[in-house]
Parts: sequence; C-alpha cells; structure tokens
Amino acid sequence: MAQSNSSDSIQMEVVEVCLHFPSKIYTPGMRLGLPMLIAELATEIILGQTILGNEKLLGKRNIAYSDESVQVLGTVSAFGYMFFLFLSTVKMDLSMIRKVGNKALCIGFLSVILPLLSGFLVDLTLVSPQGEDVYARKNKSFFLAILYSGSSFSVIHCLLSDLMIINSELGRLCLSAAMTSDISSMILMNISYLMQISHDLENKTMVRHTPEGGPIRDVFIYAIIVLFLISPKFSSWFHVFSLFGPMIVGLVIPDGPPMGSALVEKFERFVNGLFLPLFVTTCAMRVDFFQLDFSNVSTSNQVIASLVILAVKFGVSLTLPFYCDMPKRDSIALAFIMNAKGIVELGSFSIMNDHLFTSASLFAFLIIIIIIMAVASPILVKLLYDPSRKYASYWCR
Repeated sequence: MAQSNSSDSIQMEVVEVCLHFPSKIYTPGMRLGLPMLIAELATEIILGQTILGNEKLLGKRNIAYSDESVQVLGTVSAFGYMFFLFLSTVKMDLSMIRKVGNKALCIGFLSVILPLLSGFLVDLTLVSPQGEDVYARKNKSFFLAILYSGSSFSVIHCLLSDLMIINSELGRLCLSAAMTSDISSMILMNISYLMQISHDLENKTMVRHTPEGGPIRDVFIYAIIVLFLISPKFSSWFHVFSLFGPMIVGLVIPDGPPMGSALVEKFERFVNGLFLPLFVTTCAMRVDFFQLDFSNVSTSNQVIASLVILAVKFGVSLTLPFYCDMPKRDSIALAFIMNAKGIVELGSFSIMNDHLFTSASLFAFLIIIIIIMAVASPILVKLLYDPSRKYASYWCR
C-alpha cells in the first residue's frame, strides 16, 4: 500500500512539473513566435532518458522518469492526443478550399505527391541493410515518407494562430493548402456520404431544437462526445488505424456555430492545457539522443530520404506560388509554413516507435527534425511576412 502511495505521489510530481515548468521557460520563445511545444520538449528531454533519466550518465536510475512513468501517463495522454485530433478536424472548413480556388488545391496536393514520389525514387537507390526484410523496410519507408511529405492542418493552424496571421491572405491560403494536403494523405472512401448525412442531421434535428441565435443544447454535445469516444472501436472493426475514427467524426461535424464552435469553446482549453503537455511528456521521455547513430545503415537511409523529401517539398511549395505571381517573400514564408512540423508528427513518430517500427536511433533523429522545423518555421515566417503591409492603405486613413 505504501509503495502504491509512493508511486502515485511520484506520478503527481511528474504531472506537476510537466504542466508548470514549460510555462516558466516559454517567455523568451514567445517573443520569437515559437510554439509552446518547444518549451515542453526541452523540459521533457532534460527530464527524460537523455539526461536525468539516463542511468549511464548519472550512475543511477531515476524512478520518477522511468518506463513505468511513461506507461502510466501514456494512457491519459493518448486520450488527450485523440481529443486534440478530433477538435482539430472540427475546426476544418472544407468549403474554404473552394473559396480560395485552384492555387491552394495545387499547392496542397502537389506538395504531398511530388515529395512522396521523390522519396520512393531515393528508396530504390538506397542499399538495404543486410538481414532486413525488404517488404518491412519498404513498408516503413512508405509510412515515414508520408509523414515527411505531409502538411498537418493541426500544426499549421497552431503555427498561424501563434503568429497571429491566421486571418491574413497568406494564412487562409496556407490553411486551405494544409487541408488539401491532410486529405491527400488519408484514404477517405465515404467522406462525402458521411458529411451529407451529418449536414441533413444537423438541419433536421439540432437546428430544429436550437433557438435562433441561441446556444446549442448540451444533449447534442454529449451525444457527439460519446460518438467520438466509441469511434476508435468502429475503426478497429474496419481494420483501420484507431485515430482514423475520431478524425472522421470531427470532419463530419460542420465547423463554426452552433455545434463546431460549442465543442471547441467547451473543450479546447482543457485539452491544450492538460492533455497535450502530458502527451508531449510521454513522447519526449522516450527519446535518448545518445542512441543516435548515423553509422547505422537504416538510420542513414532515412536521414537521406527525409532531407530529399523535405527539400523537394520546400521547392514545390516555393515554385508554385512563384508561378501564380505571389510576392517572393510571401512565397518563401508559405514554403516554410507548409514544411512546419509539430505535435501531430511527434505523435505519429511516437506511435511508430511504440510498435517497434523505428529504432531508438531513428526515433531520436525524427525528434530532431521536428525540433528544427518547429523552431525555424515561426522565426523565419515572422521575419518574411508582414500582414499589415497588405492593408497599409487602411492604416493611413
């Protein structure tokens, strides 16, 4: 019993550090437009296996940041990550793609397909490690190539919000391109049919029971949350990834008032303030940068593939706006935004690591990629793009 109480107190101390310490060190980064993710990652890398949790480095085992701590917190944080993806897809306004036009459609689609094809070509030229299953290697390379070449709507939405340019012309274009990229990265066979059913259901049921201009009834919000909670089970029935269900439910719900706005207003602060820091904690505590080994053939192959894919993606995201007569500085800023990486990629790489899809060396490299892109993108976009100059004439009045 005493051991159980001691374990519980250790877990509470870990949670307290994860929630409060990043906010203390975030102030300098906030001035540069860096996301909170960087402060959270820095905290947990220090507390995790790389430094304080490294038995070889300290000469003793840190029980507060052990594998057991990660497993206990992982259950709660995995739910939080699922909730975050659900709310992110609720915010998606797919009609925005039609409003912006073919420019966003081309940027979003080609910035995924062309880097993906380049990744396949690189994979064909690389030498397989001896003794490695060729099919397993190609399968791993395929999933990693999708993650490298994709542009997560959730990550880009957070980046634009932090930079306060989400309602600018560039912000709307990036969101539209990111939505196209996200959808291009997923297999959504029946999405149109589900969205039509949802739209009819909202018109016939929710709106009928909602006073004009008034808030939506809580019973509908609870019903949506129940559907969200059981959606991973439906995903398993169809033999697809468990996170696919919550994302489909989020896409089906119309964004904005009354339903979409109510869900975001009620749960976003709770998810971002509690669950996401815990999720970043469990991901970063798994990383040991001392395991990074570029002499490993598998790791070196992925380093080459990732650099090629990111370079091609940047080139495509830069060239297409140039072709559409977008100003050079705005085009470069758009390319950096489309290459931004964040919590979605962190979650995806961590899931692959948990299923032994990646080695400890490769996982450490993938986290470095996320950190570099998460730091570089907001700083460079802030230097390159000034949304006020588009509206200078209004400020002069």
